[in-house]
Amino acid sequence: MKRCAICNKNVFLKSYHCMRCNRCTEHFDHHCKYLNNCVGGKNYEYFLRILITLTFYFINLIIQAIWVFVDSFQSQKLEDYMISKWPVLIVGIIIVVLLLGVDSLLIYHIYLTLIRRMTTLEYIFRETPSN
Repeated sequence: MKRCAICNKNVFLKSYHCMRCNRCTEHFDHHCKYLNNCVGGKNYEYFLRILITLTFYFINLIIQAIWVFVDSFQSQKLEDYMISKWPVLIVGIIIVVLLLGVDSLLIYHIYLTLIRRMTTLEYIFRETPSN
């Protein structure tokens, strides 16, 4: 145990005080601006699950967009529903970009966790040149 100088509470040794949340988080990894929450020991697994779920969700949407786009050239179904094929293509491209962002974050965290065996905070402090 140690005493946090900012919140003046007893915390675990691997805890870190997040200035955005104004609280200490055990096994702090990072503050996620998209979730507006600190990611640490208790919720890191859930954070990875969200990234994996988003990956499968985006892949599913991409497959559906490709299927609708290809099917639109073979039949007149889309015209019956007043749907144009080009917005489907544009949405598919946007989803591919989102998938690349989510997957790069997922790969980065898998790399840090499994290969480097460190948190994002440890990586940042280790890679920052000291003056």
